[in-house]
Amino acid sequence: MKFEKIWDVIDKFALSNGMSPSALAKSIGLDATTFNKSKRLRADGKQRWPSLESINKILEVYNIELEDLYRFSGDARQSANALSVPYISLSHLSQGSKAEVRHFDMASWKQVNLPYSTNNIYAIDLDNSAYEPLYNFGATLVVAKDSEIRRGDRVIIITRNGETLIREFIRREENAIKVCTPYDKETFQYINLSDIKLLNRIIWASQ
Repeated sequence: MKFEKIWDVIDKFALSNGMSPSALAKSIGLDATTFNKSKRLRADGKQRWPSLESINKILEVYNIELEDLYRFSGDARQSANALSVPYISLSHLSQGSKAEVRHFDMASWKQVNLPYSTNNIYAIDLDNSAYEPLYNFGATLVVAKDSEIRRGDRVIIITRNGETLIREFIRREENAIKVCTPYDKETFQYINLSDIKLLNRIIWASQ
């Protein structure tokens, strides 16, 4: 990729996720100025390319492959495994009569690419009422099996003794994770890492 093209890809990827380049950098744990336009030329006028480390951070945090990122250049066809949906800002949705229209004309909308592929997500049918009132009987959870988990994320945990838990993630400690139930955030629970068989992030739920 040419110098201008790689920076264009980063700009477009940030925009597709509703962020500025600065916000994108912060979201992957880098300095906020990493992707700023002012950083793209050196003091002597020579081009400054994004580092491989920063590119890899984007791929890692947003759980995408290099070809998924490359398609934002407009030069590559969208990967068959990529997920994208039409999007509109909330302020635009509420303008005029858009919110009253049952069938949106989404053909002209931009596409937002989700940081998941069909290889990394699966669905769970809740065939019991054990998780009410959080999730009703018959709800469907869409879960990412390879996704970075951050504070406030809802997760599904399966312990080595067969217990299944749906919790809100607080933080990871040296030998355990700290979680709470989403409807009782004052009562904490610590689960030893050695006791966890599965820990995946819930990214969507039907009700």
